Amino acid sequence: MDSAGEQSDEPAATSWSRDEEAALVRKLDLRLMPFAMLMFFVSYLDRGNISNARTANGFGATATPDMTGDDFQFTVSIFYVTYIIFEVPSNMVLKYFTPRVWFARIMFTWGIASACQAACQNKTGIIICRLLVGIAEAGLLPGLLFWIGFWYRKYEIATRTALIHGMLAFASAWAGLIATGIGQMNGAGGLPTWRWIFILESIPSFLLSAATLIWLPNFPHTSQNWLTPREFQIAIARLPPSAPSHLQKHFDLEIFRETIKDPMNLLYPVFMAIGVIPQLALNYFMPTVLTGMGYKGAMSNLMSAPPNLYAFIIEIANAYHSDYTQERLFHIVIPATVGMVGYVLLPISGINGWSQGMRYFLLFVANSGIASAPGWYAWRQNMTVGSTAVAFVMGWTNSVVNIAGAVSPFLFPSADAPVFYRTGGFVG
Repeated sequence: MDSAGEQSDEPAATSWSRDEEAALVRKLDLRLMPFAMLMFFVSYLDRGNISNARTANGFGATATPDMTGDDFQFTVSIFYVTYIIFEVPSNMVLKYFTPRVWFARIMFTWGIASACQAACQNKTGIIICRLLVGIAEAGLLPGLLFWIGFWYRKYEIATRTALIHGMLAFASAWAGLIATGIGQMNGAGGLPTWRWIFILESIPSFLLSAATLIWLPNFPHTSQNWLTPREFQIAIARLPPSAPSHLQKHFDLEIFRETIKDPMNLLYPVFMAIGVIPQLALNYFMPTVLTGMGYKGAMSNLMSAPPNLYAFIIEIANAYHSDYTQERLFHIVIPATVGMVGYVLLPISGINGWSQGMRYFLLFVANSGIASAPGWYAWRQNMTVGSTAVAFVMGWTNSVVNIAGAVSPFLFPSADAPVFYRTGGFVG
């Protein structure tokens, strides 16, 4: 592990003890990470609630009477079109508008677009709203990963990335429970369950947007009001020159040109996308897969919680160990391999009539693959130097990875139901 205050790339005029730095990092975590985690939790709740709405009362009858066959897969996939297009532009302007303002804007606009889904009367309305949610939400995850680079050292990044990205699984776990609870409101105010899901799950977006605009810290150099003078000094001095800096231009055209020429910008996100396709697919379709296993209605939403909570825990544990050992490759390969085994065995178990319990266990195995994601993001960020380069690289990487998100819904076509899902398993 690095010795606090002894790295050659730190200013010689500043030194501190391990205890001082540990106390500072704890203070940063308590102030910064709850905001980041809640933002991504709420975003994924709003992004993925269409899956819960699909299994809720009245969705097919009153929302999408013209939606047939695999139209739902298309509706899920279309979100990623605008999401992918606006990822990089969003990241490039984040530093100019400041994280506080930009994240608040993102949450407020996606809250509006998500709530509007409750008013849809046909497939076209749902598709338009999904496109708007993609525009509004684009840039949140790469923006958060860019932002934490201003605050944390190289081998603190994976753990904080996992705390943020792990909200994907955590939100998926709670989404089913929340949707089940909202299901008790079916018919209240003359509205079916699925409309209440879109309405009620949009409210936290507006509340968190306001809180972010008021309390979110932007950068270390603007944090004199909540850090002591000593903490303020250490927070700035402990970061190496390779970290994004508030002293650099909001956008440096020359660095941008050099960055886009790097062949790693093509190879790295493509390999990452291949690795995460199955995770994204199963995340959206777990309630549907569980229905095929025999868990009907609300029970399919409830039973999706344990595998997702497991994924949340193992993702954080793997990332923490990656930072602690300062190793990335094996912390990506091992969980990805375990997840791949689970995806291959899922359709085999259905084809061969394995027990319901064994098939449910395989969901845990398959969900292990998501633990590789923080390592992928952290390793790429560790390779990159400077604000313009990091902003572009994180936005671009997430854009390419989310092409997998656009493809992944089609890995679970209706023709593969109810129990086999050969395509999703064998491609994964």
